Amino acid sequence: MTLTVKADKKSGLHVKVLALKDPTGASVAVEAADVKVKGSVLTFTKKVAASGTWTVVLGAEAGPRGAFTYAFKLKQPKGVVYSAD
Repeated sequence: MTLTVKADKKSGLHVKVLALKDPTGASVAVEAADVKVKGSVLTFTKKVAASGTWTVVLGAEAGPRGAFTYAFKLKQPKGVVYSAD
């Protein structure tokens, strides 16, 4: 999964990843290599080992407040058959 967070450039807000929760609610380690920050844009990329609803908890560095937008991408494994209930 890839999560991209863009803070409003005028605000000075700096977003950070506080936690990652798997579908059971258990915490999953967030490594420094999983997070890249360039200016006001944070990109979090993680290969997950289970299907289900994952939760990324975001926070802000100390300092200015402001708004942000986000987008995410999911890359499905090849050769897997999916069904919707």
